[in-house]
Amino acid sequence: MTRRSRTKKTAPLYSDFVDALPAFRAALAVEQDKHRGVWLPFQQRGAFATALNPLENVHATGIGLREKRGHLVPEEYVLKVFVFHKAKLGTNTPKLLKSFAGLPVDVEELPVQRALSFAGLAPSLTTRVRPIVGGMPVTAQGGNLGTIGCFVRNAQNQIFALGNNHVFADINRLPRGTPVGQPNPSANDVFATLWDFEPIRFPNNGVPVLNHIDAAVAKVSNLALVTAGKINDVSLYRPGIKSAFPGMPVVFSGAVSGAVIDAAVSTVHGGAISVNLGSLQSPLFVQFDNCIHIRRPGPGGGPVAKPGDSGALVLEKSTGIPVGLLFASDLQSTFACDIATVCQRFQVQPI
Repeated sequence: MTRRSRTKKTAPLYSDFVDALPAFRAALAVEQDKHRGVWLPFQQRGAFATALNPLENVHATGIGLREKRGHLVPEEYVLKVFVFHKAKLGTNTPKLLKSFAGLPVDVEELPVQRALSFAGLAPSLTTRVRPIVGGMPVTAQGGNLGTIGCFVRNAQNQIFALGNNHVFADINRLPRGTPVGQPNPSANDVFATLWDFEPIRFPNNGVPVLNHIDAAVAKVSNLALVTAGKINDVSLYRPGIKSAFPGMPVVFSGAVSGAVIDAAVSTVHGGAISVNLGSLQSPLFVQFDNCIHIRRPGPGGGPVAKPGDSGALVLEKSTGIPVGLLFASDLQSTFACDIATVCQRFQVQPI
């Protein structure tokens, strides 16, 4: 990768941060091991974050934009560090959380994210809509409600609906061939069957295992019911694949939220993002790598996505090209899987 020389007056390039991220993560892991106090299993860290030392309070990293007074600063890139509780850092912030190899580091508070499926059908989501397009509510038999991202095609010209594992396969639980319907899996609403999913992996003896995508595909069994090349309530959609970058304005259409047109990418290459795939009463904690962090600009920002929006396809606003597949949120921030990784896993292309 070509890199220009930097002076004190020359801002670092985005490529400088991409190059530095692996070394930064390695250095952070070393320092965390040095300063670790009483070791806590991964599942307990979010709940007990206020009792952790500053480095143990860190739970994810990535490349993002600096935040000032709640606003993202265009093209002011930083190595992003996410912590459970920012107040825990206090006045003794470790040097590694301020700068690394001459690059600025920005610390942002981020709670454990929640999967965005919806248990049962809300009254407003029980209407059958035809033709079926991306952005509409969908339910697998025995599972929860989520959103159809879009339709995709493989090399054999087979057509599939794209969505999340935790929607189409109910977190690895549903077998292949499970009916998938819009809005529910009753006989008249079934349009596809679960074909394949990327298994979600859970911590091993408390030690986290990184997942890369939360995704599944359902083979369309009745092509007459669907229309490809369209996302509900979104005016611009161009099938393709594009990489997200910090500051990119994005749109998506979720089954519950409808079209969200005022969001932007805050962080990319988000690693070790903590997600609860269960409930508050019975949590199922996992970690995801290579995530896209999305938020609304400005202080507070407001909710980006709601339960039921899981599986929505995230598009670059200016081109309508897919960049991610939404899967989790804390209702202030939202996370998506990288669409290129998703499509490579299933050997499909958006249509």
